[in-house]
Amino acid sequence: EEIITESGNVSFRLQGKTILGEEIDTLIPAGDMEEQRVLKATLSAVSGPRGTIYPRMAQHLAPAIRMLTSDWKKTHRYERTGWADGTFLLPGREREGIQIVLPPKLAYRAHPAADLSLGLEALESLIRSVGVETSLPALVAFFQAPMAHLAKWRSERYGLFIQSRTGKFKTSWCQVALSLYGPEFASHDELLHKWGEGGTRNAIMNIATYLHDMPLLIDNFKPNTGDGVTGFVNLLHNILEGSDKERLDRNSKLRDSKPIYAWPIFTGEDVPDNDPASLARILLTRFQDQPEDAGYLLGQAQRNAEHLPAVGCSWLDFLESDEGIQCVQDALKEFEPLRDHYRDHLRRLRDDAVNIQRVATNLATNHITWQVLNQHPHIGPVLAPFSAEYEAGLQRIAAEMAHVTAECVAAIQWIRALRELVASGQGIIIDRSSKEYQHRDRKQDKDGSLGIRLEDHSVWLFPEITHKAIEQLLGPKALAGTSHNTLYKQLDDLGYIASKGTDGTLVPKNVYGTTARVLHLTRQAITGSGE
Repeated sequence: EEIITESGNVSFRLQGKTILGEEIDTLIPAGDMEEQRVLKATLSAVSGPRGTIYPRMAQHLAPAIRMLTSDWKKTHRYERTGWADGTFLLPGREREGIQIVLPPKLAYRAHPAADLSLGLEALESLIRSVGVETSLPALVAFFQAPMAHLAKWRSERYGLFIQSRTGKFKTSWCQVALSLYGPEFASHDELLHKWGEGGTRNAIMNIATYLHDMPLLIDNFKPNTGDGVTGFVNLLHNILEGSDKERLDRNSKLRDSKPIYAWPIFTGEDVPDNDPASLARILLTRFQDQPEDAGYLLGQAQRNAEHLPAVGCSWLDFLESDEGIQCVQDALKEFEPLRDHYRDHLRRLRDDAVNIQRVATNLATNHITWQVLNQHPHIGPVLAPFSAEYEAGLQRIAAEMAHVTAECVAAIQWIRALRELVASGQGIIIDRSSKEYQHRDRKQDKDGSLGIRLEDHSVWLFPEITHKAIEQLLGPKALAGTSHNTLYKQLDDLGYIASKGTDGTLVPKNVYGTTARVLHLTRQAITGSGE
């Protein structure tokens, strides 16, 4: 058998019997077929303890094998899932001449014995288990991954982050949802990819290269393990930007990096909220209010989870069909209007939200996938009764995203810390009209003085002293390494800069008889709006 990988490497599979009846089945790179020592060693390793290759026989092995081969076949081997030549690659549903090989822990495969009707029952139980509004937008993300290539969304991927305190079924729910693409996920905890102690960031990146157009569950994020928030931000961006790490070979030449088209699904009790760019690349849903019978319903879904691959394969069959492709193309006509709708909605919710276009795109692609799912002949009837709940659930996610992306801006955190310092008395701002200011000089202890309040109630802040006080309050990593210039730009965008110097944001002013560069903030920056 001639086996050709996606990268063009060719191997030969040799299969037969020795003269003593020992079975032989081995793989050898095509280039080593004529290497007498390599071929001899390969055959010796699999021909049993009595398999003997006599002196000077090695030179005849390759010609003999070729002459004795009366029939052979050509196989294309893929080490990934995803689309190839109009077909979705998944172990268990290969076409003739196709072989799919994944690492053992990646149990993605079709299950021919799965029953579609039982799978649809499990799907409905899963939807109802944690609350319909909560589950539907999250579940759509699991269906969205295989559709992404058809919709040209590989560059528009996002991560789903499911947050809740322990005991709210977030991991168990995801395991059942992942069973759409493999019957073992719901019942085998060892197949989970755990954050931090369970798998390094490099290992997870490598796993992601095998899962084109498939959801990848990364369970139990904790900020104090696995490089914490920094590791999460780096992993999220590396997966969504679409390629593995750049590496050099032994000759210091750049290796080809593997593309990544996986859709990451995260769970955790805490979500990193100090990097706006990262938050805009996820959809955050919280498993909070749940039905009283949530555990019972989830148990029902788990009992029939082995039949969910029938639903997943039915979805893949639909996407491969002319009908499914046409449904995707028709639904995509609504993409731009939907994105504009969510963009305007986000702005109404929080006019200070950031990366609105990115978040609106994520919401719109999720909504388009929902529309296509409703056109599926078997899945659609299950989902159709829940259209209102789906809309409400997506609106709830939109409100959550508007809030967290606005609150995570470094300037917002900085202003809030400044107000807390002033309100608590840890940071003093002295009125320029007061006697205290008039009798003070720069050599005296400033007692925590951060700056000067002017007659119009705007404030001159000493920038370095203020930054140091805020860093002591929040911790050195609270602002995600935001530079001072970027921080000043954000403050200006928020309307908190009262005046700027000719060469930058800082303004030279006469303070205590000496010229100092200060940060001139508005009254609202210190007191808050409306005060």
